[in-house]
Amino acid sequence: MYVKEYRPGTEYYGIPEYISCVNWIELEYEISCFHLNQVKNGFMPSMIINFNNGVPSDDEMKDVVRQLKADFSGAKGETVMFLFADGKDRAAEITPVQLNDSDERFIQLNKEITQGILTGHSVTNPGLFGVSQEGELGMKNVILESLEIFQSMYIAPKQDVITTVYNKLLKFNGSQTKLVLNKYELDIQKITEVQ
Repeated sequence: MYVKEYRPGTEYYGIPEYISCVNWIELEYEISCFHLNQVKNGFMPSMIINFNNGVPSDDEMKDVVRQLKADFSGAKGETVMFLFADGKDRAAEITPVQLNDSDERFIQLNKEITQGILTGHSVTNPGLFGVSQEGELGMKNVILESLEIFQSMYIAPKQDVITTVYNKLLKFNGSQTKLVLNKYELDIQKITEVQ
């Protein structure tokens, strides 16, 4: 049995709730691969390698490039540009490509990615999922209100889908039992005692 929630324009296959943030998720993955690659390569910058001793045949160029990449590339490969030319006393010239100071860009991009992923998953308050927000630490009432909103706008509709499907299956199999999922209730007394 295949179950999906209604989405306009999708008759047979479902679309996940988080479809709007798939690009943010992929961006988060690619940035993590980029940083992992930088660490694995010892934060070595990309390079341009210029061979000034003539232009070899295509096969010779491919062999040189393949050998240098095998010897000096890390996981996922280092971006290296190979140039073959006549001149400069026939010596190879290696020029490191300096990275710009992109720390601030990555910090800002990370905030945007987090917001994009949370929004795509209908998260009303990042604090519900352990993502801290400046100025919102320890605000019990805000968290409780956010949980109530998330419960009514996201969790309850999902529970309705589950109960509807299981109740159809139960009825189809001749059972008179009816599945009911109870709403999760916080024990406010325990929260008050902790603070």
